[in-house]
Amino acid sequence: MERKTPLTRVVHQLPHLGPGAESEQERARFDRNELAVVLSHYDIGVLQSAKSFSRGSRRAPKARIVSETGDYLLKRRAEGQDDPRRMTFSHELQKHLARENFPVAPLVPTRRTKETALELNGRMYELFHFVPGRRFGNTTSDSWEAGAVLGQLHLLLSSFKSRYRPPLSSFHAIKGINEKIERIPTMICQLEGEEGKKIAQECCTYLRRVYREAAKKTEQLGFSQWRDSFLHGDWHPGNLLFTGKEVSSVLDFDSARSEPRSVEFANALLQFSMCMGSVSSLSSWPKGLDVSFIEAMASGYQASSRSSLTPNECIAIPWLMIEAIVAESVFPIAATGMFGKLPGSQFLSVVKEKVGWIRPRAASLAELLETS
Repeated sequence: MERKTPLTRVVHQLPHLGPGAESEQERARFDRNELAVVLSHYDIGVLQSAKSFSRGSRRAPKARIVSETGDYLLKRRAEGQDDPRRMTFSHELQKHLARENFPVAPLVPTRRTKETALELNGRMYELFHFVPGRRFGNTTSDSWEAGAVLGQLHLLLSSFKSRYRPPLSSFHAIKGINEKIERIPTMICQLEGEEGKKIAQECCTYLRRVYREAAKKTEQLGFSQWRDSFLHGDWHPGNLLFTGKEVSSVLDFDSARSEPRSVEFANALLQFSMCMGSVSSLSSWPKGLDVSFIEAMASGYQASSRSSLTPNECIAIPWLMIEAIVAESVFPIAATGMFGKLPGSQFLSVVKEKVGWIRPRAASLAELLETS
């Protein structure tokens, strides 16, 4: 079985392969003074230890805090995710889920205001009780559980009310994506020369066409009329912790938003079924996705959501998966010529193969989803 890694987190798990890659030293961190000032706002007793916690986004520093009252995780929101209203919204959403006994890490209120969102010097902080657990185990049973918990989340959030509407950040029918794709060959040429540019041009021509096709097919199925729901916004293996066979905590609600549920479900299927090989040889990566993981996750979702996916949603989901993988790849490569630490032309070739695997199987995948 090939190792499966969420596409959006590949950049943090690969060795240095070229210019423009992030190094571990570039991870944002707390300084001692900042840590001391922030922790002084919480009633957690005498501090025993504070260690940098190097999981998740490099732009959002985290520290594991151990005090006389317990074990905690402190986080500073990354720039762009630190709007106070959006943070308050995500906290309200998490508290709603907690009241329904959904597995989320408990938020810790500040001493004075009893609010869970702390603003200091233009920065936003949040403190959680630390939740231990194992990572996703690359098994169909874990995939079933991940789908079941996602279905439960969507069910519970159907009763959540909020006046705040987070900004839309969908991968569906993105305006301006063609301009991003057109920029890619020139960016890659600067790093890889004419040979890389030629590969990129071929890939970009194909990806532009299939993205447009996928968005059109999704719209023809009635996407614009589907009801928006509150979503987690970043459902991938790295944001789930397991204890035994069950999810013990869902992490990172920074991207919580409102969209049709099919958007989140499609991206989740993509993230959990992505098959990858050696990072030193992208040409060795399997072309397809792991269908057994897709089937397991869909079965878990349908078992717990109490609202089965409609036939049109099932038909749209493979096309939304195509939109998702193209969009997630295009934007970083258009900006830097690379996908994290991977050469842009090579990664585009992988994406082209993945899309080329999904596209002719769209009907059979839809049928699988409908019968799961």
